[in-house]
Amino acid sequence: MALALDVGLADRIVLTRGSHDLDNYLFPLTRTFRASRFDAVLARKRHAASSTIAIGPAMPADPDRAEVPPLLSVLTSVSATSAEWKEAIHQACRAAKPEPDPDGPLQLKLCFRLSAGRNWSTLWKPAIDALGPLLGMPDPGRPYRPNDDRIVDLADPDHSRAGDPTRAERGAVCTGQRGVTAVPPADEDSAGELLPEEARLVRDE
Repeated sequence: MALALDVGLADRIVLTRGSHDLDNYLFPLTRTFRASRFDAVLARKRHAASSTIAIGPAMPADPDRAEVPPLLSVLTSVSATSAEWKEAIHQACRAAKPEPDPDGPLQLKLCFRLSAGRNWSTLWKPAIDALGPLLGMPDPGRPYRPNDDRIVDLADPDHSRAGDPTRAERGAVCTGQRGVTAVPPADEDSAGELLPEEARLVRDE
């Protein structure tokens, strides 16, 4: 199954600041509907009169689409609740991109490789909190408070579960297929791209 969320915000609201973080919208939804049901979760925010949710069968990847490697991949060996887990991701981000992109909207794709018993949705927030070198950090003294407001398109298109279930804290975190890049125009249909046509979000245009 796939879940696609379209967050509509008033025109007076600046999309890239103001604490309208997409992971804060997605987490309660996946908790309510049970994260284990979903193979892909997507969200975006834009200026619109209403918000919409679509749930439907996930579409298989287009075999003709060229595989684009992630910007970075991190293999962790400690608990995701530890400071060391965030630090490993933070340092990998700094090595991959010493300077963040200029201010503006960003698209973020995350994927997690986990053991079968792991709840991948609980990893969103600590993983995003560790992306300061990619997203920018308003206060370098608080490295785990990044400019995550600027993520206007967020996707977890694949969170495979594999490996030894007794080592559930071990896994890989990567900034998905296209890494962290500038997003397309806000009115372009992206949040529902993994859903079949009949299940995609109803637009307000």
